[in-house]
Amino acid sequence: MKTLRLIGMAIVAVIMSVNFTACSDDDDEGEGNNGTSKKFISATYESGDASSFEYDNQGRITKEVWDEYELRQEITEFTYEANRIIATAYDISSSSSADEKWITNYELKDGIIASKVEYNPEGEAIVNVKYNYDSSKQLVSIEYSNSYNTNSEKLVKFIWQNGNITSMIDDDATELSYTSLPYQFLGEATNVFDPDLINNTLFAQGFYGKCLTNLVKTERGYDHYDYIYTTDEEGYVTKVIMEYEDGDQWACYCSWK
Repeated sequence: MKTLRLIGMAIVAVIMSVNFTACSDDDDEGEGNNGTSKKFISATYESGDASSFEYDNQGRITKEVWDEYELRQEITEFTYEANRIIATAYDISSSSSADEKWITNYELKDGIIASKVEYNPEGEAIVNVKYNYDSSKQLVSIEYSNSYNTNSEKLVKFIWQNGNITSMIDDDATELSYTSLPYQFLGEATNVFDPDLINNTLFAQGFYGKCLTNLVKTERGYDHYDYIYTTDEEGYVTKVIMEYEDGDQWACYCSWK
């Protein structure tokens, strides 16, 4: 049940994936260092949506902008502190105000996100999430609760094989297979994570421990998706196609600098 917004986000996630090969075994502290010489800066979609990204001098993403049909912008700004990351999200449109900000505090332990609390524009804590890792710093489970819904508590488990998450299990199970292409940060293009649980931009920078080894090829769960990639001569992904079970496709075009 992905809307057009989530479809676009999924395509951006695949695109940003190539950029952050620094989520490797050598990057245990979640410093967000960029493993390539170029950075993924924007994605454009056949739907007319677009996304763009800004970085600091350490290669960390500081701003993410989603343009929806040029009608509204969804903006997230990231502030990095010693033991915390603060994400500030807001919309700009004719019907919304940038003064209405959603704040998420990510608490770090040894450079890795241990928990998060999300606050609504009134300053009320509405979402609490705890993250659990194994001895190899692979994310193995998430404990989630939402103050708006007393029945919202859930536990999500992750199964890893050969450096990739092959199963995500909560009420249902999602099975993933992978290409031989190395994992690259592609924004939301192949974001297989629930955004309420995992911020894909932070995941790709190593703040949830180990990253994936390869780019996702298929996703089989409530929905079925296949991902097809085009790369340039340097190995950067320039196009991502998401194909649905019924054969429909969406394409995303990637820019690097």
